[in-house]
Amino acid sequence: CCCCCCAMAFFREAVTQLAVTLSGLPHAPWEQVERLVQLGPSLLSADESSRLSSQHCDALLAICSFLVKSKGQHANLIVPYLVRVIATLPTVVWIDYVHPGDGTCAVAQNEHFGLGFCEALLSVVKALPNAGRPLVDALLMLFDRLSERLLERVPQLILGIQSMSTDPIILSDAIVMCEVSLPLFVGLCRAMAASAGLWGDEHFFHIFQSKIVQALPHPWPSSGVLLKFVKKEDQIRMHGVPYASLESVLCQHLVTLVAKTLEYVPASKLAAHADLNVYAHATKVYERIAAKIRQQGDRDSVDDEAVATRFGYYAAAIEYLVTATSNQEQATLTLKIISYLLQVEISEINIVYPPLYQACIRGIGSLGCKWADLDMSLRTLRELVVKPSPVLEHLIEQEDPNKLASLQSLRQCCFESIAQLLNKSIECQDSKEGREALIQRELTSLCAPRMSSYEGSGATDNPGINLKNSVCAIAYLAVALHKKDVHTMNVAITVLNQQLFSPPSLLDSLIIEQLAYIGVEAPSVASEQITQL
Repeated sequence: CCCCCCAMAFFREAVTQLAVTLSGLPHAPWEQVERLVQLGPSLLSADESSRLSSQHCDALLAICSFLVKSKGQHANLIVPYLVRVIATLPTVVWIDYVHPGDGTCAVAQNEHFGLGFCEALLSVVKALPNAGRPLVDALLMLFDRLSERLLERVPQLILGIQSMSTDPIILSDAIVMCEVSLPLFVGLCRAMAASAGLWGDEHFFHIFQSKIVQALPHPWPSSGVLLKFVKKEDQIRMHGVPYASLESVLCQHLVTLVAKTLEYVPASKLAAHADLNVYAHATKVYERIAAKIRQQGDRDSVDDEAVATRFGYYAAAIEYLVTATSNQEQATLTLKIISYLLQVEISEINIVYPPLYQACIRGIGSLGCKWADLDMSLRTLRELVVKPSPVLEHLIEQEDPNKLASLQSLRQCCFESIAQLLNKSIECQDSKEGREALIQRELTSLCAPRMSSYEGSGATDNPGINLKNSVCAIAYLAVALHKKDVHTMNVAITVLNQQLFSPPSLLDSLIIEQLAYIGVEAPSVASEQITQL
């Protein structure tokens, strides 16, 4: 009701302000800080179900905020309390949410709490590395307990749902699993992935060797069975799913967590654990989801939430594959996989999911800078600009503003990766002449296919997407790289000027617009030349 919401908002504001006030005291008395701590949940043993309310959640966030802002006052008393709270989370029972009939409220509440509380805990770890160390260990233990619980219980629940079991134990366990354990685990994975830099090498290997990660990409049999529960007149019946896809939503966040933590593992440490074969695991995950997309894509609606969830998993698998690449041979193979995906026919996938293609484009930039042939990586992205893939062609045909926004984000991502690779190539040149020749070659190569395709067109012809991409790419590179080598700016302005009114066309307005963009973004270098033009 409205009164309850106002009361909850008032409490949240009050407890937050209390934490701010106490943290502002040079030496806050424990008796006053203890009052804040007592607003959190009462501590029970790890085997008992803790009762958790929204007010408890607000208090826990305020406690973490106090620790950070007060620079660790009373951390010796507060951190052990938070560790014990973490230990009780796998069996937590919510006491103040109103069940809407389909489980979504409970799911959202638990995932939101898991994400928010874990992020707050990790902010404590970041601010207080020594005092916060027990929190890292407690979160890893929570990860283990929740993952073991999911691996153990989910297959039993799937069998019960398939047989439409009315066993109250199975149904009760299923509700706890779907409304507590699964969303709490997803929130934990999201928070850990967002703070991947805090996890050391040993934490990555702990996560990677966990049973649930090693069970990827297919942790459960018949994972297409979806879980959802409806309460009606005290009778519980199966109805659908709180998440669009049990496998995809969990695997997506798990794979993202592994990929993000892997980024911070030195190559030497990874080489020392070659027996784990991380790249083989990443390949297995990618191949499984790719096969599933090909098999099911044509049967799914573009607007189906389950499809978007599966493609989110697909994008995470690409990022994992790129991050797991650790030598030249693997880089070449990964680059071939990504290049194929960028050119795949729309009919084979039957959906455009921009984050997937952004992951591919960023992957090419990362591979080129670390392992792969720079020229090959640049050529792949250059072809995406001047010879758009079916993905970009499909997006440009849409009148949906969201699709056009997706096109802009993909184009921006592509330009950023080209700039990243070109910047690396410039650094590899030993002489000024070599750098200038490289810049001249790359910018001219972006322009040449554009003009040949536009040759003979009338002045009223509407330029295609590849022509617009070429002009925008040249301008972007001029701005992005002019500090690295001012010759980039000179070449870009010269190339764009040569195409202006040659012959007059609708493309001229875009060229003028991009020249203005260059002048605004780099006035000290380009304003005089552009003013003369």
